[in-house]
Amino acid sequence: MIPVTAERGELGQTLQELIPLRDSQLALLGVLLEKDESVAKMYAGALMARSFDTNPDYLSQACHSIRELIDNLPKYFEVPIQRTDSLTNKVNALRAAWDREPRVRISSAEALSERFAVKVAEFFQWHEAQFPTRREVARNTVRELSTSSRLLPHPIETLRAEEWMKIRDWFIGATHHGACSEDEFDQWLDVFESFMLNLSKPRPFDNADVIDALIRKGESDG
Repeated sequence: MIPVTAERGELGQTLQELIPLRDSQLALLGVLLEKDESVAKMYAGALMARSFDTNPDYLSQACHSIRELIDNLPKYFEVPIQRTDSLTNKVNALRAAWDREPRVRISSAEALSERFAVKVAEFFQWHEAQFPTRREVARNTVRELSTSSRLLPHPIETLRAEEWMKIRDWFIGATHHGACSEDEFDQWLDVFESFMLNLSKPRPFDNADVIDALIRKGESDG
């Protein structure tokens, strides 16, 4: 165990509750720290919340931190989800075309125009390209988390994506005060940690290196 004193900042004080970390947790903390301190602190916050069992809402708050971490991973792990325009702009443009239709503008019985039908088709094509399904986001996340130079076979990648969605769904449900016991949280946390580590193949980290880096970040933030 590494002593962490109050003089090393507020983050140092909170990390007292996180020490000692399991080897797998230390490794995952290092992986996240290499990507961005923000996601590393979400994970540390989840472990912190889990340890505060005197808080009546500690499990829900721990689940919330993991859910936030999961939902932010595509951004920090550079999962390609690039949008060329906002949904609001596209909907407004489609609504303007709708309002110009005689059937709408003058309440006629005239059929919708071919021009409007094309606008609708273009909107749905754009939406499908710009807003991938949850499964596609999960598949891209699995792909980007992997440090292997080779893509997984498609059926295996699909299974991993399904597993990722199941993990996310459980933490969302528990965040919203669904049924969640300590044992269940620990089981799902272990599944999440194992999933991340199996794909990311982290390099070894020394306990002091990871914790000191987090403390330095906390102190630099104020």
